[in-house]
Amino acid sequence: MIFYILGLIIFLLVVAILVLAYFKYSNNKGKHKKSEPNKVPFNYYKNSEEADICILNKKSIKDCNAIKELNIDKDITDIEDKCFINFTNLSSIKVDEENKSFCSKLGVLFSKDMKKIICYPPSKQTSTYFIPQGVESINTHAFFNNNYLKYIIIPTSISRIDENSFVNCKFINQVVIPENVKEIHPHAFNICPRITIRCYKGSAAEDFCKRYFIPFEYLSN
Repeated sequence: MIFYILGLIIFLLVVAILVLAYFKYSNNKGKHKKSEPNKVPFNYYKNSEEADICILNKKSIKDCNAIKELNIDKDITDIEDKCFINFTNLSSIKVDEENKSFCSKLGVLFSKDMKKIICYPPSKQTSTYFIPQGVESINTHAFFNNNYLKYIIIPTSISRIDENSFVNCKFINQVVIPENVKEIHPHAFNICPRITIRCYKGSAAEDFCKRYFIPFEYLSN
């Protein structure tokens, strides 16, 4: 008889615990939603001295060779030189419209004011490119390692072509350089074995070609 009573008491306690657990679950159901992971296409670091400066460098992104399209979010305020030199398969760069430092046109990365071309993706499959009028400078390694470009036209708004701007562009056949370009760095066209520069007679580009034994053709006035 005693064992029967003890068994009944234990049974009732178990039932009570299950009922309480059910009501607790029902009351909390729907109150908590699963949080979505923070979607960040790459890592960047903040300058410790200036908290508002978010810097992207070549160590920020892993598995660079696997990336074909890169999205730069609104927080990036600075991109270091040589940031994209390991992106051998990159074909397009997009920038968040709210970014105040950079913009993208046809998959090419520029400063926000369009005065500096920062990166022309190495695997962008276009054979001819007209650098937009208004661009004033070309970033170092901007056209690095491109495998598709054959013909490039420099706008009259550019006055200088800097070091390694077109390094290792092995398939470039012609680059048109206007008279407005007054200075060309000796290593601007390193490892461009097929290049012929089209320029005006008496221009800085002609002098550059003669000095560094680069084939050239004259443009007609």
